[in-house]
Amino acid sequence: MLRFQAKKGQVSLEFIIMVSLTLLIFAGFYSALLHKQMNAIKYNTDLEAKMLAEYIGYEVNLALTHGENFTKEFELPYKISVYEYNVSYETSDNFTLIYVYYDNRYSIGYTIANLSGSLNPGSNILRNTRGMIYAN
Repeated sequence: MLRFQAKKGQVSLEFIIMVSLTLLIFAGFYSALLHKQMNAIKYNTDLEAKMLAEYIGYEVNLALTHGENFTKEFELPYKISVYEYNVSYETSDNFTLIYVYYDNRYSIGYTIANLSGSLNPGSNILRNTRGMIYAN
């Protein structure tokens, strides 16, 4: 009766191959999950920036609709997620575009008011003087 006996070297080689393939599969799953997590964080940051731009537009519109000599203080967050940001705007005849810049990206909001001044993270004051909104 012939019996096949595995050599110790062959068994350890098969074990190493099996462990390597298992690690490769786990690395692929981990990479896919990490990519999905990074996309979710980026999406949430973009959404937070968009909400901030729209909030600024809302506050400026509120100052405009409350009329002459209206003054309001409001707070802007110091960071969007973990990113510092700055706010700028472009005023045309009928509206103002509000840009929130962060992490080499930007988000846009708008308002129907004419805006002058600067908006910064932290406390800000809006004043309505003869239909023109002055910030800080």
